[in-house]
Amino acid sequence: PRTAVPLRTRGHRIVDAAGGEVRLWCVNWYGAHLRQSVLNGLDEVPVSAFARYIAELGFNCVRLPFSLEGLHEAAVPNAEAALRANPALQGRSPLEVFDAAVESLTSAGLLVILNDHTSAGGWCCSDDDGEGLWYTGAYPEAKWLDDLRLMAKRYQDNPLVAGFDLRNEIR
Repeated sequence: PRTAVPLRTRGHRIVDAAGGEVRLWCVNWYGAHLRQSVLNGLDEVPVSAFARYIAELGFNCVRLPFSLEGLHEAAVPNAEAALRANPALQGRSPLEVFDAAVESLTSAGLLVILNDHTSAGGWCCSDDDGEGLWYTGAYPEAKWLDDLRLMAKRYQDNPLVAGFDLRNEIR
């Protein structure tokens, strides 16, 4: 069943619009924060099938990591390979592919939690990767805030985009 949004907190509990307790059963769908700039598996499975499968498994939310770098790339690196199972997404920017994933997930009734995973595209998290805080030399705090605003505005009208993980693993 769909979660009655908007969500809010009551004490230490998350509750829905009717005041009923909501338990988040989330899966992490990674990849958009990597150099490929799109979610893993889109070379093998259509994005809408991924969304249906996640819901069929009993999850009610998906955490979607992204990189700030990927928000501003004009094209998906090696799009023909990375998006082989999603030809309609080929030719779109990484952010437009991310939009398609958010739309598919929320159309399947899943909540989405956006995750600002890294500034630069790539794997994280080591003590010396330069990604330990929400700002870096290449992505100062003002840029980070601009990009958070961009993502918040982009999905503000989709009530199933229910949360925002402001940064992965501050260290």
